[in-house]
Amino acid sequence: MWSPSPVTILGSFLFIYLYAITRKREYALSTIPEILTTRGYPSEVHHVTTPDGYILTLHRIPHGRNNTNSNKPVLVLQGILLSSRHFVFMGVEQNLGYKLADEGYDVWLADVRGCYSSRNHTTLNPDKDPKFWYFSWDEMGTIDVPVLIDYILETTHQPNLYYVGYSQGSALFFIAMSTRPEYNAKVKVHVGLAPVAYLNHKKTHPFQIVAHWNVVFDTLLAIFGIDEFPPPIFTFMKRVTCRVSPDFCNYVFMVLFGYKASEVNSTVLKIFLEDFPIPVSRKHAVHVLQLIESGYFRRYDFGGDNIEVYGTSTPPSFNLSAITAKSHLLYSDEDDMVTDVEIDKLCEDLGDACAEKFLITEGTIRHLDWVIGTGVQELGYSKLLSVMANYTVLGFYLYPVSANIEDVHLTIPQILTKYGYPSEYCFKQTRAGTPRNIFFFETLRCCRSGARLRFLNTFLKVFRTDEIPPPSFAIPKTVTCRVSPFVCNQLLISMFGYKQSGVNSTVFKIFLQTAPVPISRKQGIHVLQLMKSGYFRRYDFGRNNVKVYGTSTPPTFNLSSVTAKNHLFYSDNDNIVTNVEIDRLCEELGGACTEKLLISGGTITHMDWVFGTGVRGLVYSKLVNVLANY
Repeated sequence: MWSPSPVTILGSFLFIYLYAITRKREYALSTIPEILTTRGYPSEVHHVTTPDGYILTLHRIPHGRNNTNSNKPVLVLQGILLSSRHFVFMGVEQNLGYKLADEGYDVWLADVRGCYSSRNHTTLNPDKDPKFWYFSWDEMGTIDVPVLIDYILETTHQPNLYYVGYSQGSALFFIAMSTRPEYNAKVKVHVGLAPVAYLNHKKTHPFQIVAHWNVVFDTLLAIFGIDEFPPPIFTFMKRVTCRVSPDFCNYVFMVLFGYKASEVNSTVLKIFLEDFPIPVSRKHAVHVLQLIESGYFRRYDFGGDNIEVYGTSTPPSFNLSAITAKSHLLYSDEDDMVTDVEIDKLCEDLGDACAEKFLITEGTIRHLDWVIGTGVQELGYSKLLSVMANYTVLGFYLYPVSANIEDVHLTIPQILTKYGYPSEYCFKQTRAGTPRNIFFFETLRCCRSGARLRFLNTFLKVFRTDEIPPPSFAIPKTVTCRVSPFVCNQLLISMFGYKQSGVNSTVFKIFLQTAPVPISRKQGIHVLQLMKSGYFRRYDFGRNNVKVYGTSTPPTFNLSSVTAKNHLFYSDNDNIVTNVEIDRLCEELGGACTEKLLISGGTITHMDWVFGTGVRGLVYSKLVNVLANY
């Protein structure tokens, strides 16, 4: 009769023990809707089917906790071996998904084919059909990304969206925009966090060694029938290792994928490792290894079958010069996978589409820290939000397209639509029943005398001039500016203030077609009254002040009652707004005056704030940063 040896009994108990501890997760993993609902955020789950039958999942956060629905959709795409869950699992103050929602964006977290929530197909079973796993970056970029973009724009009724790609997410953007160039117009801006394209400059990284043997790697996986990598056995081994020796486990993952242990909360790391790495297809993994080994950013290498598939012996490279959507590339000098050499090459190949390379030099962000690190919120995410703010409707004016004289006869909605921006026309009726447009108007320093003011008002009344300048003003303006552009320019410079050398000539011609825009006679007189009196007060009716206000002089506006925060930007070369007036204004605002920012250097006069070329670099970047802080 057979009796088991002590070794067999011990081995059996050890296997049962290891199986038991790996079957039970140390931390229960909630779904994305559960996480969002628990933290007070709205949640929606959407599904979209690709032309080749893959069912992709999008998790939507339509707005933040303290704002309403947004018309600014942003598609956020994860890195390799990650899922959309990793953008929300840590907490409100740490994860990118929450920050975008609270900044007023309509957030769409997407999972490409093969990822846990997108592990579905109309006809193929991922657990039984190897054909399900026959895809690489090629299919993800050329099929999945365009389908996701179209679905989001159709659902939100917006003409374009923001795109945030982390690591692989940026690579898929580059593939989509280079192979489907019509989609460039559907993306306002792409912000790449540790963006991946070229991958072969870190020669000492372990993946570089594996990449050299990518053909052998592919063959071995095929022999053992492994279509999903890493295979389920890896999860078993990972959990055993991480339970038995957490320090060794952390070290292995830190070397392979790059994160700074001091920047990662230990509990967060344990939760993260419960479902990391997310399996990908064998072809997907081999494609990445091919790119690491070759140094090119190109399509999947079929080896001897390249001639049949592509018509060439080597796979074609993705044509990055075909991309026109702007990209801002954010990266760190501590990243083991994305180096400055690769970013420089990527930016060079993108050409004008590379709007910015932003290097974080503090040395606290490695590759995975963009997802699980604690320092990335201040160093990385704040920059990301600032970039995106530049491309709001306000950003249309901050980063305008080339001036076109043909646009002069277009309405605002027509101009915005022409250049791909959403537009709405709102009509507000005042209590008096008259539709109003609100203008902010600064006028020249003249008519200091009260007698002259009264004479001017009477003169305008006699000639029934209710709007100034009157329509007849257009004739002498047009004649003067056509016959003598120099005289026209000098008059406008002395009256309204702008620096001729800082104004694009075409922009100036467009501006003169409609400027100055008429205002009411009473509004013009009111401004002149304020300039004469030196007070910021209500309209002066003269002898009728007692009847209207109960006092002989009009009451002053009580600036001390203002509580909304104010940031006051002004220039030392402005001939209408001086530092004395700004100091007085800030003093009267009290605690509501948050900042006075003087632009020195003598390059910005009064009208330069609207159409000067120098104002963009000196002012608008600061303005956008102020808005981003709120």
